[in-house]
Amino acid sequence: MTPRAPLDVEASVERGLRAIEQRTGWERGQALIAVAAGLVIVLVCCVSGSFAVLSAEPAPTSTRTPAPTLALYTASDLLARFTAAGLPITKREPLKGWSANEAFRVELGSGTDRATFLLLSYASAAAAGADAYLTARNPNYAQWTLTQVSNILLLVSPESAASLRERPATLLAQVVTLPVRPFLTPP
Repeated sequence: MTPRAPLDVEASVERGLRAIEQRTGWERGQALIAVAAGLVIVLVCCVSGSFAVLSAEPAPTSTRTPAPTLALYTASDLLARFTAAGLPITKREPLKGWSANEAFRVELGSGTDRATFLLLSYASAAAAGADAYLTARNPNYAQWTLTQVSNILLLVSPESAASLRERPATLLAQVVTLPVRPFLTPP
C-alpha cells in the first residue's frame, strides 16, 4: 500500500468550487457566498443547540436517604425475646469453639416435635458474615439452614421438625429487621 499524500486544503476548496460552478451554473463569487452561507447555518445550529442543552433544567435526581442500619443484638437478648414471643425453648447451653461473642445451642419442643438450632452473636455484621462464609463450607454444617441477619447467625439443624424449623428465623427477622424496615412483611 502506498502512503497517502498530505491533504492539500487549497486544492480541495478549488475542486469544490469548480464542482458547484459546473452543477449550478453559478459564478465563482456566487458559489463562495453559498458555501459561506451554508457554513454559517451549520455554525448557528451548533451554537443554538449548545445553548439549548446548557440552559435546560437538569433532570430531577432522586435524593436517596440511606436505610437505617440494623441494630446489633446479643444472643442472650434474642433468646429472651424468643422466649417472650412464645418459642418453646426446652434447653439452652453455651457453645465453645466459635469466634462469636456469644453462642448457644438451643433445643425446642412442642408436643412430639423437636428442633435444634445454634444462635451466635458477633461484634459486627462483617464478623458474622465472615463466620457465615466459613460455616457454609464446613462439612459438619453443610445440611444446616444458615441465616444471617445483622450481627446474628442462626443455624437450624436438618433433623428439626418441619413445624418448628422456620420459627427461629421468622422471629429473628421480626425482632431485628422489621423495626427499621417496616415496609418488609414478616416472613
